[in-house]
Amino acid sequence: MHAPIHPKISTRQVFAIAGPAMVANLTTPLIGIVSTTAIGRLDDAAQLGGVAMASVIFDCLFWLFAFLRMSTLAFTAQAQGAGEPQEYATILVRGFIVAGLIGAALIALQLPLAAITFQLMGGSEGVTRAAKTYFMIRIWSAPLALANYVILGWLVGQARANLALALQIVINLINMIATVLLVQAYGAALPEPRSPPCSPRPLVSLSASSWRGGSRKQASRFPRLRCSIAPS
Repeated sequence: MHAPIHPKISTRQVFAIAGPAMVANLTTPLIGIVSTTAIGRLDDAAQLGGVAMASVIFDCLFWLFAFLRMSTLAFTAQAQGAGEPQEYATILVRGFIVAGLIGAALIALQLPLAAITFQLMGGSEGVTRAAKTYFMIRIWSAPLALANYVILGWLVGQARANLALALQIVINLINMIATVLLVQAYGAALPEPRSPPCSPRPLVSLSASSWRGGSRKQASRFPRLRCSIAPS
């Protein structure tokens, strides 16, 4: 019997996969950085502090579930090494199911999560109110954010790190453009600290109504989103 022959893997091949994968991982906190930068141009310290605080919370919260990326990467690489590409779809679907369940749980538990995390952060009243509003809106992206971990691990596990990097670049470019348009062009921002707390639904409705106006003149009627409903 002959010993199994393992193909020689060069350092260049390793870095061809690891390099784009590392850069793709660095794009994770960019969503919060872009949001903080855009809100910072509104000259409102409370809103800036609120977005910065909530962004840190989301970076830590989502990273707790980074095992979705690592495990998907490992299972995909194992299937590739075993010559079983038919397992790729199964691994991806399983990852999506777990990501969806965890994301749904985070949405369902958003109120206790917000109460605990902001109590620990200890911000001022105005900053905490702005941070809670940002938190209550962005938490709805949890299933997609976690699914992005799954996709990233699935692609890197197939040694398609360049495609994974390109996907992260596209996601962050869309986020940057949407943030600049909504905040700078159409004046969509968080409620001012003196405003009553809002739920995500009226915020989205006000943002959509200002977007449908289609001009700066119409959007100027909503320089900052405020609640038009009494707090419950």
